[in-house]
Amino acid sequence: MAERRIVDIGPFLEDLKKELKDLEGSTEALTVEEAAEDEIEDLKKLPVIDPERMIPAWRDPDKDPPTVETEVLILYRCNGYMGITTAHYEDGNVFSEDSEWNWEDLPDWGTYDEERDDYRIPEGWWEYRHFNPDDVYNNKIDCPVVGWMPMPPEEITK
Repeated sequence: MAERRIVDIGPFLEDLKKELKDLEGSTEALTVEEAAEDEIEDLKKLPVIDPERMIPAWRDPDKDPPTVETEVLILYRCNGYMGITTAHYEDGNVFSEDSEWNWEDLPDWGTYDEERDDYRIPEGWWEYRHFNPDDVYNNKIDCPVVGWMPMPPEEITK
């Protein structure tokens, strides 16, 4: 079976566009076969990844936070142990009325904005399964979040 390659085609396409631009007005004649052989050689240099063995990588929440209000899996460190739960990240710029999530007790810890007559949700990680009592939504995660990754595709979780 032929090797399957998973690649970021962006840099490859940029390189190809640059090569084509460099050839504009050139008197050097390359046959289509020669040009194709050059590109095939470049493709052969791309890394091979076995899709069956791919493991999602944890992302650094400080350097690469997720999209605001998007539920993701998080890895957190608490009292000497590691845990995984679902959560969403807030960047401190979303108001409760604009949020996709339910917020209780926001007046206790949110920042009130008189102009909007609404509370701004504080920056941080929030979840509603492990860090809060029953029937209370969106508690702040009070342990360091050390990694995150997207939720599994819907077809896997069905």
